[in-house]
Amino acid sequence: MGTHRYVVVLLDNNVVNLSPSQQWAAVWGGSVIAVKRYDDNSAIDIKSYINQTNSDRITFGIRAEYQNDPVNNPWAGTSDCVFGFVGTVLQDEQISVTVKNNFPGGKIKGQVNNSNPPIINAPVTITDMTRKTLYMGAVEGTNQPMVGGYDHVFNDTEASLNKSNWYMQDQLGAPKGIFDSGANTYRILSSTEKNYSYVADMKKLCNVTFTTLGGTMTVGGTSSSSPITKQVVEQNTITATCSNFYANGVNFVFNYTWLKSSQTFTSPITIAAHETYEAVFQAKPSYSTINIKCNSPVGSPIVITWTDIPDQHVTQYEVRRKVKQNGVFGPLETLATLSAGVGTYTDYEYRRTSSYVDLVNYEVRAYYNSTDSKILSGYSDPYWLSVYGQMLAKMNKDQMTQEMAVELPTDYSISNFPNPFNPATTIKYQLPEAGVVTIKVYDILGKEVAELVNENKGAGYYNIVFDASELTSGIYIYTIQVNNFVESKKIMLVK
Repeated sequence: MGTHRYVVVLLDNNVVNLSPSQQWAAVWGGSVIAVKRYDDNSAIDIKSYINQTNSDRITFGIRAEYQNDPVNNPWAGTSDCVFGFVGTVLQDEQISVTVKNNFPGGKIKGQVNNSNPPIINAPVTITDMTRKTLYMGAVEGTNQPMVGGYDHVFNDTEASLNKSNWYMQDQLGAPKGIFDSGANTYRILSSTEKNYSYVADMKKLCNVTFTTLGGTMTVGGTSSSSPITKQVVEQNTITATCSNFYANGVNFVFNYTWLKSSQTFTSPITIAAHETYEAVFQAKPSYSTINIKCNSPVGSPIVITWTDIPDQHVTQYEVRRKVKQNGVFGPLETLATLSAGVGTYTDYEYRRTSSYVDLVNYEVRAYYNSTDSKILSGYSDPYWLSVYGQMLAKMNKDQMTQEMAVELPTDYSISNFPNPFNPATTIKYQLPEAGVVTIKVYDILGKEVAELVNENKGAGYYNIVFDASELTSGIYIYTIQVNNFVESKKIMLVK
């Protein structure tokens, strides 16, 4: 009669996922860890092998063997008692893990076997047995202190981009994958994650401020005056626009860009930090304020006049002409570029007529010279004054000088209109010869309140706007001094 025995073998943990036939083959090929007679009921210590494999589980198999002749025959599977068995033994192990934010410090939630864990200081190291459930949660709002100058949120619902997740790191800080996208989560402690960190990927809340020189802004769907501050989750976008506005004879047109630290951005803007954006405008002096006119009599050279723009940044005026002859416009010509305060130009190439000979069109383009990075320099929009005229015969230099002399004033004078005024009045003056002109305004006590002109001027007619918006009501005195001519006059500001 032969002999029976039972053999216990160590298997790979993945055997449990194989088919029965594959498991049976593995049992016959496994590493033997114990041999028992069929009638031996004593225990076999399998747990000791768990420590050897550095795992919290071990998979083993049992097979029956038969031997007819102990001397000449090897052990073999019995024909009447062939079977295999695959099983797994689990052993709990004490491990440590860390729960923390993706920034230093702050607050976090974390506790074993408590689905409503308390708020505690982060980072926190938790030590417990494997197969326990560790509950965790991100902390937001007033419970989460400001860190690095920022409030933080777990972006699961707050914004559409740059979502938050929980992820793992090994003890060296290497990433080990994302395991949840909700603010509250849990993890079954496992020896395979010994000394891991579970990290809440918090996002910065950025305070973004928008300002404007004028007009009404609409930021993130909210319309208001400047400034507007919004909170935006980092790496998300916000929309912003602004209306146009008018001031001191200039139209300021929003050009759909925003300025931040000398860089310009268009909406929508991606936000990365606490930032301030300023609306950028294109300056366009108002052609209606320029009020171009022609008052020269028929038969004389065409003289056009205009009113200066009150804004001090409008520094020059470009006079341009295009003539329509026989129904066809000729080329556009630039006749002169004049400083503020001149207000007049005489075209000695054309005289005024009472009926159509040529249609002479004039444009006075005012130029805004910006010194502010939020305002782009620019000209006024086109506006043409049409005058009936006829081209004069070409004159030589002496004839031109004589013709111009007729137009020049013969004496000095200065006046203003209106008077009384509020808040601006136009001061007109004429010079029979060139000289350094100074025009100053004083209050009734003799204190200088404004210097309107201080430069060399040629003979001719000039005007300048005195804007007293910042002064109080009362009597003021303006004085002109040029060559040996000095004259003072009183004006009254009534608000």
